[in-house]
Amino acid sequence: MVTIGLDEARADIAALLDRVEKGEDVLITREVARAPELAGGLTMEEILRPLDELRNSLPPWDRPSAEMLRELRDEGY
Repeated sequence: MVTIGLDEARADIAALLDRVEKGEDVLITREVARAPELAGGLTMEEILRPLDELRNSLPPWDRPSAEMLRELRDEGY
């Protein structure tokens, strides 16, 4: 994920949209000088990295998620 300040995003919004369309995650913040920090001094990017790795390791779904969720609901999950 890339973090970009609002002023920089305004200056080149078309390029940012191209990056997002290609699958890159873009976080636009009011201030880019100081990255957001969470407990333990970890940034949001560091916390979300394992989730991104998991998402990338999963096979593509062969049907709509709503259909899959309805089936799980009906099975008692």
